[in-house]
Amino acid sequence: MPGQARRGDGRDGPGVPGHGRRCAAPCRALRARAGRSANPVRARLVCAARLRFACPRSRFVDRRPVRPGRRREPRQRVRLNPSAAGGPTGATHHRKKSPTLRLRLAAPKGRFLPWDGPAAKTQTIQETAMPSKSAMAIPVFVALFGMAAAGAAPLSGQPITLIVPHATGTGVDVVARAFAPHLEKALGTSVVIENRVGANGSIGSVFVARAKPDGHTLLMNASPPFVTYPMTQDKPLYDAEQDFSPIAMVGSTPMVLVVSASSGIDGMEAFVQHAKSHPESANYASPGPGSAGHLAMEQLAGVAGIDIEHVLYKTTSQSLTDVAAGHILSAFVSIVSAAPLLDSGRLRAIAVGSAERLPAYPQVPTLKEAIGLPNFEAAVWYGFLGPKGMSEETVQAVYRGVAQAYDLPEAQAIMRQQSVSAELQSPEAFKERLQADAADARKVLDGIVPQ
Repeated sequence: MPGQARRGDGRDGPGVPGHGRRCAAPCRALRARAGRSANPVRARLVCAARLRFACPRSRFVDRRPVRPGRRREPRQRVRLNPSAAGGPTGATHHRKKSPTLRLRLAAPKGRFLPWDGPAAKTQTIQETAMPSKSAMAIPVFVALFGMAAAGAAPLSGQPITLIVPHATGTGVDVVARAFAPHLEKALGTSVVIENRVGANGSIGSVFVARAKPDGHTLLMNASPPFVTYPMTQDKPLYDAEQDFSPIAMVGSTPMVLVVSASSGIDGMEAFVQHAKSHPESANYASPGPGSAGHLAMEQLAGVAGIDIEHVLYKTTSQSLTDVAAGHILSAFVSIVSAAPLLDSGRLRAIAVGSAERLPAYPQVPTLKEAIGLPNFEAAVWYGFLGPKGMSEETVQAVYRGVAQAYDLPEAQAIMRQQSVSAELQSPEAFKERLQADAADARKVLDGIVPQ
């Protein structure tokens, strides 16, 4: 019909009103590819999507006219301003055109954006260039690496988890709970006590050895068995000298040999005689090989010439319950653990392993008095330790907090009440004590086959 555009005539494109002569060839190719579709809406959408740089009616910002015989470049060459971007003069980069961005910047329908000619191909950007992701990650990585190398800032305000590897009510647990509230005030952060019991204290000790050395996971342990137990194992889980950072030793308590109050045994001589005359019931309880009770009883059996069976218990409290009930003959435990049952009359103390008699139990003789050996002592020390790798700053910060709590009259009173001899050692002195105990334990355990 006259006045109606024909498809592909070069004036209005493939049946789409408004298409100019410049898009005749692209639209003709589009019509052939689309299977000669007569749908004008489909032709407009496909033209806008696939031929956006050639069609002046497409809804994109790039509306500059195309010179005959010349195709528009898919990438725009942009020249950076050296003063703004901080790069060398003449530095360039390619910026890919984004259809989404051009849609947002499109001019109103029916209007064309101005074109500045060939000089518009190279533009000067006055804004500062955005740093790359790798450049932004460098200062963050350096900051994190610096914190890790320094062992992190000491005591950043996070709660401190104080691991006690023995059961509630044992000597080390009582001492830890005596220090915890005063340690909170000295360090300015909360202290949470967590009992991780098992394997003669190894489970809790290994947990701390593998913890992050930032001062927020500490260990309150007792030795024996802390130093000695790994030496009795074929595949030890930790090394007391290598896997920990000594912080402070706060005191020691003597071991005491106890029997049931209903056993009829009232002294060391009666105990030895009973073990020899009743070998079937001659036994003792302990948390395991290398524990303080195991070492003390083996020394006593060797001196007294008795053969006594070793019965293992998971916790000291369980073993004392069976001793008080008469199921087990005896046990060598700390005076702190035995005190409640001694005071209630269910247990009887045979001898104490301190150098002198205890003020709380003056009627109980020492091992030196009962056996006649001048150097026969049995005691357990308590101390704070941290994971290996703690910075010196963090160790000293925790030690200062422990020292402040140690000097408080409340902490001293609790330790005296529990028959704990208060003795504060610095990290350096405590480390030497660990090394000396390890050397002595190797001599004592030389004949014991590792398990």
